[in-house]
Amino acid sequence: MLDKPEASITLGLELEKTVLRGIQLTYNKGKPTFSKLFEITGEFDNVNPLYIYEEHPDLQKSLQKDLVITALDTPEVLIRHLEIKLKKEKDIEQVLAFQAEPLLPYPSDHAVLDYLKIGHSEEGSLLTVLAARKDYIQKHLQRCSPLRIEPEVITALPAALYNFAITCVPSPNPYCIIHLGTQQSTAVLIQDSKLIAAQSILGGVQTFKEALIEEEDGSINFADPHGNLLGANQAVPAYQAWESLRLEIKRVVFSLSKQARGQEVKELLITGSTSLIPNLRASLASDLRMQQIFPQPEIFPQLTVDKMQEFAAPLGIALAGLPLLKDKINFRKQEFSYPHPWKRLTKSLYAYAGLCIALALALYIFTQSYLAYHLDKVRQDYIELLQVMNKPYANFESSYEGNNSLFNASDSQAKDILELSEKDLLERVHYLEKNLQSNPDIFPLLPIVPKVSDVLAWLSTQDVLIGKCKGEKLPLPPIQIESFHYALVKRPEQHKKQEKYQVKVEIEFTSSIPKQAREFHDVLIEPNSFVDPKGEVKWNSSHGRYRTSFYLKDKTLYSSSS
Repeated sequence: MLDKPEASITLGLELEKTVLRGIQLTYNKGKPTFSKLFEITGEFDNVNPLYIYEEHPDLQKSLQKDLVITALDTPEVLIRHLEIKLKKEKDIEQVLAFQAEPLLPYPSDHAVLDYLKIGHSEEGSLLTVLAARKDYIQKHLQRCSPLRIEPEVITALPAALYNFAITCVPSPNPYCIIHLGTQQSTAVLIQDSKLIAAQSILGGVQTFKEALIEEEDGSINFADPHGNLLGANQAVPAYQAWESLRLEIKRVVFSLSKQARGQEVKELLITGSTSLIPNLRASLASDLRMQQIFPQPEIFPQLTVDKMQEFAAPLGIALAGLPLLKDKINFRKQEFSYPHPWKRLTKSLYAYAGLCIALALALYIFTQSYLAYHLDKVRQDYIELLQVMNKPYANFESSYEGNNSLFNASDSQAKDILELSEKDLLERVHYLEKNLQSNPDIFPLLPIVPKVSDVLAWLSTQDVLIGKCKGEKLPLPPIQIESFHYALVKRPEQHKKQEKYQVKVEIEFTSSIPKQAREFHDVLIEPNSFVDPKGEVKWNSSHGRYRTSFYLKDKTLYSSSS
């Protein structure tokens, strides 16, 4: 399997000591879509996972079906910058451990490395290398195991915040991300939509949340009993915890700001558990003298901006498995590779196999139907062939069976046409062809076509010729036939034995009334026993003089050989 699997549905999990947050994302039409949100609180070191999944059955289903992704904490990951004089991905992966070893405080074979491309140099590539010690990865998997969480991808919290930032906060200016956790926090520097640096921050909101004053309605206020903002009165018990965290954040942010290349960092994105303490984000931004920036609400319209900031880590973790992002971090490699790479794809594989079977069955049914249709067409052509050859089907079958030595005496009854297979029809056609070749080569010498007297007698019976027209009460002048030409234009000959008799009649007449001529033309084209409907009826007129020509029906009986 690939080291960086992708899926259309991912589940990103942020596991802290007392909080488990999860986000399910769906990749649809090239965009990430929010599906579900999970938040579970408790002491997970001693909790029975059955109680968790009884209260959250949707989470258990997602853990079984979705691409599950977790993240290493920031202190467990080292971030270094490296220039490699290579540009191809395969080449970079082969030399990454060797090239990055001087930058690490431990041997490279004791760690799992991955990287993000942040640019190109004239000779190669500029990389942000992320390294995690193997014992940290092992400890992370051991922590997930009691909760029945088997991540297919393990990313890093700084990389997850980077994923969230470039997806939801596309600012052209460099900015810092302060992610406040319950026990510890993280600061990340983003510049030109690249992960430049990250650093952990000692402490989180849990260290002083319980020391804040709870008002009568149960809400937590970021103030002392006298209404002063926290930090204004050093007698407040939470002041020292807040002051310690504030100074640590300030130190880390100033340290990261120095790593920005040629630009001043003036913008700040605050994420994490800030909703536990009102006004905390505004106080931090004011203390750092930086301008707050916020996620774009249209990226995940189902979530409020506050929720997007609170769940920034699981959102970024879930984004690490969607096809949306090109640069991804996955520490689940080498001996930590996911042991069940096909588990998530089993349902899809079964569906694919089922569709293949259904397609094969459909093709089989279509083929059988087409063959049946083709056989019926061949049978119809065979019947038409016998009709042309003046051989009734029953008589020919009796003759064929009587002359075929393969038939037994008991098989004297003729087969029905529907009982004949394509092979049977082919054998009968060969039998017909053999008979045709053995018959003498003859052709009819006496045509059976209407004679001249018959044609003239038929014309004399037409009312239009004697002046009777439809819709006319008074008789009209009769049509004057000026010339009548009767000619045999085609006939069988010794060198044209397949030719048939054809007689052409040409008539020239005059009429002073065009209606009479039209009715005479209608007489010729209407079905009758003399004019051949398959032949062309020609018609010309000029100043009351008309010329027409037509062919007579041929009733000659031709032998099957002709």
